[in-house]
This record gives sequence, structure tokens and C-alpha cells, in this order.
Amino acid sequence: MSEERSPGSPVERPLPGEGGAAAGVPRSGPARTGARATTPVSLGAAPRISGRCTWQVVEGEAVLLDLEGKRLLGLNRAASFLFPLFDGERTVAGLAALLAQRFGIGVARAEADLRAFLADLSARGFVEGVDR
Repeated sequence: MSEERSPGSPVERPLPGEGGAAAGVPRSGPARTGARATTPVSLGAAPRISGRCTWQVVEGEAVLLDLEGKRLLGLNRAASFLFPLFDGERTVAGLAALLAQRFGIGVARAEADLRAFLADLSARGFVEGVDR
């Protein structure tokens, strides 16, 4: 997982013995459409990590585990920076500003990438509070 991906491009892997291939396929950035895309995430939403998710940082990148679905999700460097900040207090707009500052990108791009990333994480059950 050392390759760079936008925050909206996690790699999902099933746990060993749970069926499916061991390697996931990276997804494209915010322009991606698909079954997981849901209601657009508001800039005023305050995402928080779901109780059905546990996670840790491995070699600088966060790895999420869905305790109900028994699925692993590896995050890139930008997403790994953001994930611990999903505390239910910080808004999407504030998080996007932090992302833009940390990685030297425009705020509009950070907002778009973060909103797509959160919509995907919410659909997978890893975060809550994005529907305000």
C-alpha cells in the first residue's frame, strides 16, 4: 500500500478464509460512481468512527477492520491522516481545510475528495454522522 491514492480510493480485502481474492482493486477518485455512492456528504457534517470498526496504523497507513462484515480496508497516507480525526466534532469543511494544508492541495479538491471518501466509508459502515 505504498502507492499514492486519493482519499477516496481505499483498497478493500477480505480476511483470510472469508472467501474472495486477497488483494483488492484500488478505486478511482471522487468522480467514481457506483453502488456504494450514497447521499452527498454535507460540509457541515461531523463524521465519527463507527462502533463496528476497529483500526490501527501499520507502517504509516491505517488499516480498518469491519467487526461485523469481517473485511479489511487499507487507507493511503492522506486518508490515514484524516481517519483518526473523525471524532464527531470536526466538520467536513474543517477536515478538508486540514487536508488541503497538510498535502498542499486546493480546498475545493480536498472537499470533493473527502466528501467522496466519507460517502464510501459510510456506505461500508466504517463512519457515521455524515448525513447531516
